[in-house]
Amino acid sequence: MTHQDLLHTEVDVLVSDPWEFGTECGAGPFPGSVIEASGHCIVIRLLKPVVFDGALISTVVASARHTEDSFDTVSECMMPANLVLQDRTPDAALASATPTQHKEIAAIGSVTFRAR
Repeated sequence: MTHQDLLHTEVDVLVSDPWEFGTECGAGPFPGSVIEASGHCIVIRLLKPVVFDGALISTVVASARHTEDSFDTVSECMMPANLVLQDRTPDAALASATPTQHKEIAAIGSVTFRAR
């Protein structure tokens, strides 16, 4: 897969750590779509934002968990990943949103690519 092939790919995000996330929101799957891609990471916009620790998580940055893996060469549909859960406001809501402090939460999980 190239960077362009990954764009708009539908994915499911599973979160296994932090434990508190699973307790509050469940482990997933959280469906989303790839909105940015590079060799070692992808940015996923969740279809339905999740509230965790007072933050509205709508974006996930996923990087390959193992050094030999890359999203460019993903051959299996599931890849273990380091995740950064972000409380970015979806573009459509930016006009009416009031500025708030940005929050990022480190997590571990996996990204599953859905068949096209």
